[in-house]
Amino acid sequence: MITKYMHKETGSVDDMDGWLSAYSAEELEERGFASAQAAFEHDTAAGMLVKQEFCDDLQELTGQESGIVLYKERDSDRVEAIVCNWSGVDGLPRVSPLGDSIIGLGESIPKVEGHEADWEEIDALMRGAWIGYSHGEQMPNNAMRFDFNIGALEVTVLAPDDWA
Repeated sequence: MITKYMHKETGSVDDMDGWLSAYSAEELEERGFASAQAAFEHDTAAGMLVKQEFCDDLQELTGQESGIVLYKERDSDRVEAIVCNWSGVDGLPRVSPLGDSIIGLGESIPKVEGHEADWEEIDALMRGAWIGYSHGEQMPNNAMRFDFNIGALEVTVLAPDDWA
């Protein structure tokens, strides 16, 4: 698990050390703080810096080795799906340039709570999705659903109940 902090107004994200080094002497003096640590603690308590936890991979998020990942760009209606085993994949699974394997790009994945999705919800999500990688798995009846954004990418992860 990785802990980072997002600036409420700018959306910038960094770990505590990054934020501590970002406070300039001029800013600290102007705001009346004796140290960067004091400014950081104040900004966190005031809600200006929002604590977020991140995972290194989908196995850490879901507790499973495999499932379905749906990707959608915010400005597009196109949904792409990858059905795969994501164990050992750093970040989100992507299809390799050759199209024959799954790779990760090492993104930090926001730790979000999942909720149970039934067959109807899964069917609605998958309907019309372009499946970029799969080994012919059956559509699951139930799954835990995790939703989050990374930049302009809307991501939905389905961890089916009866998959490993």
